[in-house]
Amino acid sequence: MKITEISISYEETCSLPNYSNVRPGLSLAAQIELEDNPEKVRCDLMAQARLFVRGVIDQALIDNGRSPKYYSGQRYKIMVSHQRKFILIVPQQRNDAPKDFYHSSSSDYDLQEIMLDQAEQYADILCNLRDDGYEWKAIMDGDYSILPLPTQDARDEKNEVD
Repeated sequence: MKITEISISYEETCSLPNYSNVRPGLSLAAQIELEDNPEKVRCDLMAQARLFVRGVIDQALIDNGRSPKYYSGQRYKIMVSHQRKFILIVPQQRNDAPKDFYHSSSSDYDLQEIMLDQAEQYADILCNLRDDGYEWKAIMDGDYSILPLPTQDARDEKNEVD
C-alpha cells in the first residue's frame, strides 16, 4: 500500500460561563512524498490542529473573563491596597507584596492566574470603578520601593483600631 495523503481532524469542547460551550475543530490534510515518514506527518498535523483549537479555547475563556486553560507562559495576579489606593500586578509565584495588599477576586472574573494583558485590562477597570484616584503598576522584580506610602487617613484608622 502506498500512502499519498494524510488527513486528520481534531476538536475539543470547553464549558464557558452562563451554560454555554465552545467547540472548535480543525481538519488538515497533507500530500506526502515518497521520502516522508507518514507517522511524522500525522503527528505534525495533529500538533498543529491541537495548537489551533486550544488557542481558540483560550481566547474564548479570556473573552468571558476566565483564565486561559492551555496558555503555558507567565501568569499574573492582581493585589489591592486600600491604604495606598493602589493596585499591583505581580507574577503569580511572588508572595512578597507588602502586607496591606490582598489578592483581588470577583465573582465575574476568574483571576487566580491570568496573562499580563488581561491583568492590565482588569487593573484599568478596577481603577475606573473607584472614585478616589486609584493607580496601578506591574512589578515583576519585587522592588516595591516605588509604591506610594499608605495614606495618612489609613494610618490613623489603623492606629485607632490598635
